[in-house]
Amino acid sequence: MADRIEVLTLVKRTAWRNVQLEEHPELRKPRPRDRSDLIKALYMLAYIGAINMALYDLVDEMNEAGLYRHAIKAQINRLIRVVGQANGRANDILRDVNGGERVRQYSTMYEYAYNKIQKHVLLQAPGRAYNIVRALTRLFVKAYNDVGRRTAHTYLRDAGEALKRLEIPIMLDHHIDNIIERVVEIKLPD
Repeated sequence: MADRIEVLTLVKRTAWRNVQLEEHPELRKPRPRDRSDLIKALYMLAYIGAINMALYDLVDEMNEAGLYRHAIKAQINRLIRVVGQANGRANDILRDVNGGERVRQYSTMYEYAYNKIQKHVLLQAPGRAYNIVRALTRLFVKAYNDVGRRTAHTYLRDAGEALKRLEIPIMLDHHIDNIIERVVEIKLPD
């Protein structure tokens, strides 16, 4: 039901905006902020896709260390479900926009970003994936606060809120955000 309301609201906003553009053609020109917001939105999508991959690595690392039990297992499984839904919803939106081509570009973008992160984060398991997830979460929430709130997609908000609550007391957070920010580079699609 919430998705239907979002879609109807988006349709209403789009119709109103189209009327405004017909009456005032000078509004059609992209503003410099639009380009900046697009880049931030691409980073946000890359981060949520990379988080999705990192959560599975976290499960593997926790299993190997014998730490994947009870409360931690329930917390991580809930995150996998919420982030997976957000990632799937992003795929659905991109598929609606331009068929499978944008979905392939999106998948390639976050897989490339995650592979670069994997190469540059030199921490050891079991804390490696945890630190990657925590850092990507902070970067995702930062990007969401910059541009995501204007998109009004609840699945992104829900993913951000759930991820902020990830806390594994036996793991140390090394705050590797700056490493990931330097490594991940997103370019505008053609």
